[in-house]
Amino acid sequence: PCPYFMVTFTVPEEIRRFMRSNQRTCYGAFFDAVAGALKTLARDEEFIGATDIGFTAVLHTWGRRLVYHPHIHVIVPGGGLARNGEWRPSHPRFLVPVFALSPLVRGKFKSAMERAGLLDHIDPVVWTKGWNVQCEPVGSGENALRYVARYVFRVAISNSRVVSCDDREVVFTYKDKETARTRTCRLRAFEFIRRFLQHVLPCGFTKVRHYGFLHPN
Repeated sequence: PCPYFMVTFTVPEEIRRFMRSNQRTCYGAFFDAVAGALKTLARDEEFIGATDIGFTAVLHTWGRRLVYHPHIHVIVPGGGLARNGEWRPSHPRFLVPVFALSPLVRGKFKSAMERAGLLDHIDPVVWTKGWNVQCEPVGSGENALRYVARYVFRVAISNSRVVSCDDREVVFTYKDKETARTRTCRLRAFEFIRRFLQHVLPCGFTKVRHYGFLHPN
């Protein structure tokens, strides 16, 4: 019973092709970097001062037109537990600063790639750009859970969005982000298949993860 926050982490465009070719390693490192950054800032007395926080993270890889757009949504209770078990609330409208989260996630992900021996395969510009992080208060968290739940058991596109298909092309609808209007996208059959299949996760990969006091253990 506390305020909740939705924090969304998105990787730069320059690293997305590499991530798509190394999904299991990169997705796991992305989860670890996000979790580590949140825990690090939550421990800071200036923000929460909690040694244990809890949150649920969900990996999402597609955009409205099935383009590859990996990002992680995290639902975070506004507070955590101090070492003595005391509840430490965050500010009702502020969790931790996104300008600090961005370089932390980037640095932790870079270290993971170095340990995996993959750093030389990544465009160096990735480490000079700010990684996009958004954090917004979402009240009790119920609406945020409903939003994230849409991606948990669905695939990249539902049958209801397919307007037509034949041996040559597929036509489907999507909502324009700028105007909120419904538009149609027309793709050649093989391009549609390519876009769809890049969102198939590695076998057995867990795309919903729970941390801290929200972990089942």
